[in-house]
Amino acid sequence: MSWTRTWTHVHLLSIFIGILSVTYGWEITDLKVPYPAIVGETGFLYCNFDLESRQVHRVQWYKDTKKIFAYIPNLRSHRHEVWNMEGVDIDVSRSSLKTLVLLDLTVYSGGEFRCEVIAAADYLTKSKTKLMDVYALPEGRLELKVERDEYAEGELLVANCTAPEATPQPRLTWSINGEKALAEHNGIQAPEWPSVSTLLQMELHKKHFQRGIMKLSCHATIPDIYDLVADRTISLKYVEKVAKMKRVVNREIDVQGKDKAVVWAIGVIFMIGVIVMVWFNFK
Repeated sequence: MSWTRTWTHVHLLSIFIGILSVTYGWEITDLKVPYPAIVGETGFLYCNFDLESRQVHRVQWYKDTKKIFAYIPNLRSHRHEVWNMEGVDIDVSRSSLKTLVLLDLTVYSGGEFRCEVIAAADYLTKSKTKLMDVYALPEGRLELKVERDEYAEGELLVANCTAPEATPQPRLTWSINGEKALAEHNGIQAPEWPSVSTLLQMELHKKHFQRGIMKLSCHATIPDIYDLVADRTISLKYVEKVAKMKRVVNREIDVQGKDKAVVWAIGVIFMIGVIVMVWFNFK
């Protein structure tokens, strides 16, 4: 009786192990999506899996829970199925068992992509999901505008920086002489679709200038994707220094004028002395 029970337990254990091996013996090892995915470019998505000794019944791709592509292999050839969706243009000729190729990416091409692998015979299914973001990079220049290129100490600087259309919109920041602008100086970013702009207002002081020059920079950034800088050079107007120089010049002129008067007086006195001496001699 004990041998019968033992055999039964061994048999059940072997069945359980067999089920585990069937269920967990193969897997999708990796799902890769392009990064960065750029508007207008071609996107390659890779679904890598290891079925060990099993055959593949079919591989299916989903975008945001909706089926877009199925690849069905067999011994002689293969066939495929395509479901239309906005922003999804599949290159069937280059898509294969483990690869999905998307042509001419748009901002609508982004989303959650799921690769689903179905094994033959037992139809066990494994899947993996990954998010693909599509970026529309700014086209055109970053514009940095100021009212003028020369300011006196204490005057208010007003600057505007505008970046062209992009998805997602870039983050705009300011720097002065290569150092990030302080919080109280940093402007407010205004999302004005399709462009984005930021305004900087700050009172200028001598500390903002290096040898009379300040380098003002605006940075447009999409992390790890896009980084553009626009620069303007601002000069310090030396109002006080010029006035001081004028005062010095005027003082020198006054001194020179007084010196000339003294010389003239001495000359007059000398001439009078000469005349007096001559008069006494003739007398």
